[in-house]
Amino acid sequence: MQRWIQQKLMVLILAFGLTIIWASLNYATELHDAIKAGDIAKTTSLLNGGVDPNARDNSGVTPLHLAAFYGDAEVITILLDAGAYIKARSENGVTALHLAALLGHSIAISTLLDGGAEPNAKNKEGTTALHFASKGGNAKALNILLDYGATPNARDKDGQTALHVATIEGHSKAISAILAKGANPNARDESGFTALHFAAIFDHTQIIKLLLHAGADPNVRDKNGASRLYFAAQRGHTRVITALLDEGANPNIRGSSVGITALHAAALNGKAEAITALLNGGTDPKIMNKNGETALDLIHKDNPAYGTEAYWRLNNETFN
Repeated sequence: MQRWIQQKLMVLILAFGLTIIWASLNYATELHDAIKAGDIAKTTSLLNGGVDPNARDNSGVTPLHLAAFYGDAEVITILLDAGAYIKARSENGVTALHLAALLGHSIAISTLLDGGAEPNAKNKEGTTALHFASKGGNAKALNILLDYGATPNARDKDGQTALHVATIEGHSKAISAILAKGANPNARDESGFTALHFAAIFDHTQIIKLLLHAGADPNVRDKNGASRLYFAAQRGHTRVITALLDEGANPNIRGSSVGITALHAAALNGKAEAITALLNGGTDPKIMNKNGETALDLIHKDNPAYGTEAYWRLNNETFN
């Protein structure tokens, strides 16, 4: 990636609610500037001249952070040899390893780990390098971290693991890498969501299959009682519905405080194709919610599913 593009990225990186601000660098040193410019000769000259390798800018960013961001393994080595502190953190608790992991700089990651970087260090959001690498989706970076002892099931402040993050982002290769190293496919976050919930929400059909084949439970519910099938039906993700049903998801699970099924969710949101997929999968159209309503009762004249083929099939199967 060209360096000027990377510099633009510095002000745009947003990960896990954490903004890493690099734009102003009002108090950046000459060493910071040399590293930003990719000037190794000047970097070396400054360090040989006694410049502090651990000087910080106004966001707590050290020269080592910058070198890691750019993936400059040679500069990382030069800085470490000059006494750069490998575990230095920015104001938000971000380490150099976090940045290298986020951007998938595999050689830089190895160099930092060989230099003593802590693979399981967390920033102020509880995010580890493995979370950052999962956000970026670089399977090679993930494997390096895991080989150096990164914990596959480490949780951030929201209870999410790297598997949750990779699933949200839709990174199937990253998911395969994490699962192969012992990630728990049924780990729940603070809301009771597993990775499979997010795969259903974001319509990641192939990831659904990956997770199910790795042992993910298709019938686990979140803290509100909603299943993965419920979320897929609510959003009309028919391929996800079919994949879940093919792997044994129960179409008649009741969720939420009013006891609605996936079919209720599809009907309420006017998802005609989802209604058809659920009926094909054996859902019971006669099930009532706690208000005594079937899925058919939720389809009014202004509902997009009203009058469709799915509507009339639902009507017939509800009363037959």
